[in-house]
Amino acid sequence: MKILDALQVLSKERDARLFLYIGEPNVYSLSGYILGFGACLEADGRSAADYDEFATWLRDVKREFPGEGWTKKYLADFNDDHVRAIRKFLNFVDEFLAMKKQGGAA
Repeated sequence: MKILDALQVLSKERDARLFLYIGEPNVYSLSGYILGFGACLEADGRSAADYDEFATWLRDVKREFPGEGWTKKYLADFNDDHVRAIRKFLNFVDEFLAMKKQGGAA
């Protein structure tokens, strides 16, 4: 499984069930989940290139991955509402994967 596949599973869950995957539903838990998933892939000799490509798209195309990180920006966008910030991030994952499925360039 790739990181973006795992994130797409999260995006389909109801807000009340996010804790099953990331513990407390906050942006820092999700960020840690992503970092841990990437570390596990690397330890297994696999790549997190899908997430790297997504992060580049989020930064360069959507302008939604600023230097201070998505966690700070999205929390600011939603007045510290972690669940709404997580949803924004996961919506971008869905958008990116849909674009890739349709053969769009990143």
